[in-house]
Amino acid sequence: MIKYVRHIIMILVGITYTLPTLSYDFEVDGLCYNKLSNNQVEVTYKDFWGNSYSGSLSIPSSVTYNGSTYTVTAIGASAFLGCSNLTGSLEIPSSITSIGKTAFSNCRGFTGSLIIPSSVISIGNAAFSYCSGFNGSLKIPNSVASIGDATFTGCSGFTGSLIIPSSVTSIGESAFSNCSGFTGSLIIPSSVTSIGSSAFTNCSGFNGSSSPVVRTIKGS
Repeated sequence: MIKYVRHIIMILVGITYTLPTLSYDFEVDGLCYNKLSNNQVEVTYKDFWGNSYSGSLSIPSSVTYNGSTYTVTAIGASAFLGCSNLTGSLEIPSSITSIGKTAFSNCRGFTGSLIIPSSVISIGNAAFSYCSGFNGSLKIPNSVASIGDATFTGCSGFTGSLIIPSSVTSIGESAFSNCSGFTGSLIIPSSVTSIGSSAFTNCSGFNGSSSPVVRTIKGS
């Protein structure tokens, strides 16, 4: 319990020290963007902790502003942090290559699946921590090399098996701790050589496991 509380404190401290600036470059169709280059942008937030986004969330693969077209390649740190009125599935377009720290942390209201495309190669710490409402399987694409600390901690609603792709070599601390709803197996490939403490602590619903490091998981 002490270890769990300590980790939550670490997450909150991390959020405090990684907050993006309270500004954005432009807004189109209700979403705010920051320019990353002359032709690339990331989705960001309008006002931090202001729950400014609500309803069905549709992230485009490209956006046009003042006559210029930009490819949406990233979801920035804390972009949707704390949004509580989102509905439907979360579909991330195939133009996205990175999802920032706490990007969807503590989001509420999703009623569909979480779909992460194979274009995504980087998912920040606590990116989906304490999200609720997902009601489908969690599919991690084989383009992801590592699962960071607390990435999916406290998520609820996932169903089916949790299959870690063979591209993953490490799973961070508390990555899936306190997740609930899984109804299938936990499958970890031989490519995984490192599993952080409490990575699967208090997960519920698994009815089997396949892993080269099952003892590490049980002792986490």
